Parts: sequence; C-alpha cells; structure tokens
Amino acid sequence: MTAPAVATIRWPLAFVYSRVRGVEMLEPATTIRVDPSRVAWHENDDEITIEVSETGAAYGLAGTGRLIWRLLLDGHSVGQVTRILADRYEEAADQLESDVRWLTGRLLEEGVLAIGDATPPPVPPAPAERRPYELAELSVYGRAVDVEDDTEIEFE
Repeated sequence: MTAPAVATIRWPLAFVYSRVRGVEMLEPATTIRVDPSRVAWHENDDEITIEVSETGAAYGLAGTGRLIWRLLLDGHSVGQVTRILADRYEEAADQLESDVRWLTGRLLEEGVLAIGDATPPPVPPAPAERRPYELAELSVYGRAVDVEDDTEIEFE
C-alpha cells in the first residue's frame, strides 16, 4: 500500500498562483461560508483536515491557515481576517492580506468554500502583544497542482 501523495504549498509560491488566477480580486467585505452537507472538517494538534464528500478531495491547513479558516467560518470578512492577523502577528499588512486572499481564493476555486452573504461580526480586541508570523500552509492530499501552469500532477 502506498501512502497518499501530499503537496504542501506555502504562500510565496501560492501568491504567484493567485495573481495569475485573479484571486486578489476578492473584496475586503467578502464573507465566506461552508456547506456542512458536503464539506466536513476536524482539527487536531497541528492541522485542520477538510474533506469534500462530492469529490473525495481532502485538504490540510497548518500554520496560520488554521486561524484563517476558523475566522472565516466564524463569519469574519476577508478584510476583517487580515486586520485580526495584523493585530496578532509581527508581519507587514500587505503580506498578511496576500496570504488571506490566496488561501481563501484557493479554497473557493477548489469548491471547499463558497461566497457568503452574512453580516460579519465585530472584530475582537487585539491581544496585548504580537507574535512572529507562521506562513499559512495548504496541503492537497491525493493530488497536487503545479502552481506555474495550473495542471494536476499525477502520482503513482
């Protein structure tokens, strides 16, 4: 039995992908939703695992990707998520915005998330001190996508 293929993408490469695909066009006020009848997810110590029942695709979120996922599912807009990250982490706001837009856009393209229509909740107060930033990581289990030409990579 062979182990499932895993492709882990960190934001610097992924940002190139998002710029090519137009993901940066997400508006700051955009809210996101997940359809629990087709998407299941659970969190363990270091990763959130997401499964899409219709396609059988599975994804893993690590690093700041876990926090971005939780904030989006709590109803925060893309802009609010960026602001919350800027309040928590020692990182340039434009870099945080790129990370949020890329991860959100990629999960929208994969059909994991959908555009929502809810009114976002208020932004929580900023913590007392900021921490070093961890890159958001998205792993795609069972298949991988070449970020340069957007083609699937076959694994044996």
